[in-house]
Amino acid sequence: MGEAKRKATVVFDTMWRSTEMMAAEITRGIASKGVEVRLFNLRNSDWSEIIKEIVDSRVIVVGSPALNMGMYPTVGGFLTFLRGIRPPNKKAAAFGSYGWGKGAVKAMDKELENMRFEVLPSLEIKYVPGEEELKKML
Repeated sequence: MGEAKRKATVVFDTMWRSTEMMAAEITRGIASKGVEVRLFNLRNSDWSEIIKEIVDSRVIVVGSPALNMGMYPTVGGFLTFLRGIRPPNKKAAAFGSYGWGKGAVKAMDKELENMRFEVLPSLEIKYVPGEEELKKML
């Protein structure tokens, strides 16, 4: 596998757009630091293309809404797909939104740890992120 560049890859899925809003702000924040960043919605992106970007990136950021106190099915499926590749020497962070019950971020953190990523602090927001919460993602 090639050497990672000063680059990040943000992947997410969303249920009611809250996680999508977070992904956009996180991407904007990374870019504002002069780091190349790619953003992918798992539902309308080619997973093989995402994997190529992750291989070239130093950091992967994964976002999911909570569903039944776990991660969204597409995010779980993608992390299973990524587990088979197991790219070395990567940092990773999880983020997500929830309504009644948390669980997605904790589940993603566990998956990322199992893949031996250096897991960075995660971010979890209840319901729709407000302006102040979005500013924290920059």
